[in-house]
Amino acid sequence: MFKSTALGYLEKESKQTHNSYLNSKTTPPQISERWYEKIDLLTEMNDLLRKNPELLKEWKSTAWISAISSGVIVHRPLILEKAFREFPMETANASFSLFIEANKGKNQQSIDIIVKNLKDENSFPLERLTEETVIDILKYSNLLEKLLQTEWDSNSIIIHKPKLKFGQSTTEETSLLILAMEENSIPAETCQILLKYGANPNLGVKRKSQGKEYILYPLAAINPNGNDILRESKQKILINWKK
Repeated sequence: MFKSTALGYLEKESKQTHNSYLNSKTTPPQISERWYEKIDLLTEMNDLLRKNPELLKEWKSTAWISAISSGVIVHRPLILEKAFREFPMETANASFSLFIEANKGKNQQSIDIIVKNLKDENSFPLERLTEETVIDILKYSNLLEKLLQTEWDSNSIIIHKPKLKFGQSTTEETSLLILAMEENSIPAETCQILLKYGANPNLGVKRKSQGKEYILYPLAAINPNGNDILRESKQKILINWKK
């Protein structure tokens, strides 16, 4: 039974697009009630097997570890917190998968738990993440700050994947600050944190328009079609920082 339950968690994992190298634009279905029941089963079986250490050990080494590696455990924040306490190595290794799953579910409580327990910042390698995943990370100021304190360079230039324009394959550059200015889904607080950790407000990136190359600077990257209050807030942060 233990192995079949573990395989169930892994089946969930195989259907997800939690890996940074896969298409992060895929919209996942909402987790079903059946999966909530399976997650709850983790702690229920712990209680039932408490008097049988050998079976309890087997249960933890199969179902619990599979639920962690698949990421589904984030849908129950209290159980996720327990997993970080009892399986520090496994949760550290799965921190990126856990983040991807929590972000898909817009589960702020689980995101906060992941950030609080984040030990291996190398599991978020900026140079290997898709632009969409970087944008998702920039939405969470506490996660961004922790990454900037350790691994990430606030002035990193990110190369877009080749895009087909006018029948030709082209690449473009962007930066964390420019992404923060461009994207309406990213809060103004993200701009403040990037500047706090050394982001250069005058650092431009190469772009092309109608076959001509130009330099795009953060202040010019603001989305004119976005929320007026958010746009003005980001502009004000950048202008005041440059003074």
